[in-house]
Amino acid sequence: MNEQTLQSAFNSLGYVNEGFLGGGRYGNVYQVSKLSGARAEKYAIKLLDTENRNKLDSQKYNDREVKLLKTLDIRDQNVVQYYEHWDIAVGGTPYLCIRMELCWRNLFTFVYNNNMGGAEIVKAPGKPRLYQQVFPQILEGLKAIHSRGWVHRDIHYGNILVTTPKPSTISEIRIKIADFGLAREIKTTSKSDETLSPFTSLGPFSAPELSSRTYDKKVDLYSAGIVLYFLTRYLKDKRQWEEEIRKLKNEGPFYNHLCFRDDATLITLIMSLTNEDPKKRKTAEGALKKMKESADTSLQDTENSESTGTSFLVKKASDEDWKRGTCKNDTWSSLTHEIYSITGVEPKLQELLQETKMTLPGSDEPQRITVEINNDYQVEQMILSASTNQKRVCIVVQENMDISP
Repeated sequence: MNEQTLQSAFNSLGYVNEGFLGGGRYGNVYQVSKLSGARAEKYAIKLLDTENRNKLDSQKYNDREVKLLKTLDIRDQNVVQYYEHWDIAVGGTPYLCIRMELCWRNLFTFVYNNNMGGAEIVKAPGKPRLYQQVFPQILEGLKAIHSRGWVHRDIHYGNILVTTPKPSTISEIRIKIADFGLAREIKTTSKSDETLSPFTSLGPFSAPELSSRTYDKKVDLYSAGIVLYFLTRYLKDKRQWEEEIRKLKNEGPFYNHLCFRDDATLITLIMSLTNEDPKKRKTAEGALKKMKESADTSLQDTENSESTGTSFLVKKASDEDWKRGTCKNDTWSSLTHEIYSITGVEPKLQELLQETKMTLPGSDEPQRITVEINNDYQVEQMILSASTNQKRVCIVVQENMDISP
């Protein structure tokens, strides 16, 4: 698009083009200003080409984006604010213009370009920590979208925008969800007779079930889980993230890599939200409740935990959430007694299964497998393997009531 032609089109509406902000799947976004009395007010204008792309497809998504933005309002503090929309011709090409509030940068750019140490912000101890400040806001935005019967379908760190121009502390960071080009309304659930469109090409943040016709709002929670991992995993080189997310999706999250392994709720949420089974993922409201419940609590810090034993995650077979424990001396007795203190299942009644992912011979995809753990040697090997391969130890405990007292 010719810049002079675009400036002329903006001028005809009283706007001054102050620069290109970024491109989305279906359009480009520009920063503009407009005089209001003696003050210049700044906005973002999204231009959606309604002619040169597949016309029917483009119109469908344009209509959805405007409909959702009009459905949401300023009370939804973590969703980008919509003001108005109109049709315009730029150099003879028709566009749909959407005027929205101006946000300053996306989450990915902010993490690597801020005045609080760049990517080091992920490791900052708080209070609050970065993920404790940002992720509840993401969940609030999703809760607002889902409560209206919509699903975003394109949550990633590029569509989460930081509204604070130059925050100097983590507590000043405010974020909003944007870019609803792929959003759609789901009136009931995936169990209804409503036909949903499968995605022929899945992005790195996409839930696996998006390739089918049976999915619901839980696809947004899967994507949010990857964003939560991003907020808690320090990588100095931002170019490493493509490979990191691929590993995360294929092999599961490595909680040993997280900056804050003292937060059992954090680990539980990442594992729940990135679960391949949508039924095992929390809703936005459920995840938000979990974070609020643990806001003022934490377990031992990482250094203390690592100096006194080996960390592991455990849950009863009937439970949804994982809990964190520490095996003091890598023995069967130590492990079972620690699990007893966490789950209440007596050591003599415990049947322990280690959950892991492994690529089996003849298969290209990692498979979830379980291995029974019932003696000192197996405990030692389990912990050694996890340490060597930098993988988490996850144990499911079953209560065997058939064992005689």
